[in-house]
Amino acid sequence: SIESIEMPDLSAFRVVGRSTSSSPQFTFSFGGRTQSFQTTSIQGFTLVPERAGTFPIGAATVRVDGRQYKSNTLKIVVRPASGRPSGGPTQGAAPGQGIDDTFDPFGPDTVEPDPRTTTLPAHVVDRTAFLYTDVSNRTPYVGEQVTVDVYFCSRYPLRATPEITTEPSTNGFWVQDLLPPDRSVEAERVSVNGTPYYRYRLKHLAAFPLDTGTATVGAMKLNAEIGNGGFFGLSSRSLTRASEPVKVEARAIPASAAAGGTVVTGDYRLNAAIDRSTLSVGDAATYTVTIEGTGNLRDVHLKLAPQPGLKVFDPEINDHLELQGDKVGGTRTFRWILVPEAPGEYLVTTEPLVVFDPASGAARTVEPDRATVHVTGEARPSPSAPIAADNDTAAPKEAEGLGAIMPKATLRRRTPRLPERSWFAWALVAPPALWLAFLGVGWWGQRRRLLRARGAPALRAARGLRDAETHAQAGRTSAFYASMSTALRGELELRLGEPTGGWTFPALRAHLVERGMDTDLATRLVNELEGFEFARFSMEGSTPDELERCLARVRALVARLERFDPGFDEAAPADEEDA
Repeated sequence: SIESIEMPDLSAFRVVGRSTSSSPQFTFSFGGRTQSFQTTSIQGFTLVPERAGTFPIGAATVRVDGRQYKSNTLKIVVRPASGRPSGGPTQGAAPGQGIDDTFDPFGPDTVEPDPRTTTLPAHVVDRTAFLYTDVSNRTPYVGEQVTVDVYFCSRYPLRATPEITTEPSTNGFWVQDLLPPDRSVEAERVSVNGTPYYRYRLKHLAAFPLDTGTATVGAMKLNAEIGNGGFFGLSSRSLTRASEPVKVEARAIPASAAAGGTVVTGDYRLNAAIDRSTLSVGDAATYTVTIEGTGNLRDVHLKLAPQPGLKVFDPEINDHLELQGDKVGGTRTFRWILVPEAPGEYLVTTEPLVVFDPASGAARTVEPDRATVHVTGEARPSPSAPIAADNDTAAPKEAEGLGAIMPKATLRRRTPRLPERSWFAWALVAPPALWLAFLGVGWWGQRRRLLRARGAPALRAARGLRDAETHAQAGRTSAFYASMSTALRGELELRLGEPTGGWTFPALRAHLVERGMDTDLATRLVNELEGFEFARFSMEGSTPDELERCLARVRALVARLERFDPGFDEAAPADEEDA
């Protein structure tokens, strides 16, 4: 804090006015704990020279937290006056008369030449501080991106990170956050309905309407601390503000555009490739189609045009989202495995995709390049085809007088040979059977030990979910996230048959994929676990809505985990082997 300030000698001038102003600036981060505060203080003097000449103005000295700082020096040249300009101060003017020393942080000395101007309905604006939601387009087409911003405006700067008590609901939209998790939010100076404010952008979202009709961006609520004051100190004030919900009317894509087939909204390009163009019957090839552009890629679903004689397996789909400025885009890749069942030439391509451009209102059909596959070999026989008998040929005429041919003759012995004795087969089977029985008993014992070991994670998973629900109802945020982590890890360890506590998050994700887990599921699991660890020790609380959404996400992940089968791990844990 500022301890003292010493002004330079101004005795060569007559001081007719003095003003003090302070312009604090607060910067905070939603994704971390970094925050900074700075203040710019201005001591203003209105001077009238008493005589002509050259007058130096020395340095001002200020002491802050025990350290001394000095300003630069000035030299003012005063020329003899030929006459007093009109509008200047009169000879007998009292010091400070006609000078407005009221602090305006947006005065002509501090504001940009062209400040941003915003006009809002009067009922939204509060003369001290208010929260409002801005939607770029309130009548979009289905699937068209709408940019949603939530702003906090205040006549005074923020003194601390605002506490968001209610997140804006986005039911009816697919939403992508356009701000990074560790974003820093700084104030910009704007004029709202002619009044200057500090404005902070707290939310910056891309929202895609999922269906026609009305969808609502819900109200957001927060608690904030704002402050302002003089040169030697700051005062603060706590307040609560809420934005108004905003309705969006999503329009249907024109019928003329939808008549061409499957329609998606955006701007896309298709590329295709096949790894093998010459095959034999029964061999496999991979056909890859990549769709690239801007829009909600998750809406894009491609199908291969049917080809008789070509077996097509369900595609593997991979998404890579990218932000192109404020536009959401990236790539979605489809990979099909093709297995020909008959020779010939096949033209492989997808069914047409109609891309609707909301800006122009026009639609166009896009298709990837066709791939030609040449297949050689013989067609696979149908399993139900009858097999021709070998004895359909009629016997020659010369063989009519011959008797029946005996294909095998049996010589009887008085004493049976050893292999023909009744106990011989049992003697051969008994040693392997005893050995297999011994192995089976050992395997079953080991499996029972493993199943007992896996029972603990199952109990932890069930107990963790129950405890999390209790903590959520009581508002115990830290305990809630700890229980959620226990539940999710318990279910994961139950499926894997091994502990996961020793893995780093990147290593755990790689291990899950190596054990056969879908990449998307592995990524979601690790992201949730990592988020739990952060939330447990975060200084910021979570709202009941956030806790409920977290419970819903984890229940969905547990349901997906129940369908995951990495296979039974035959290797016993180290502690069991030692035992």
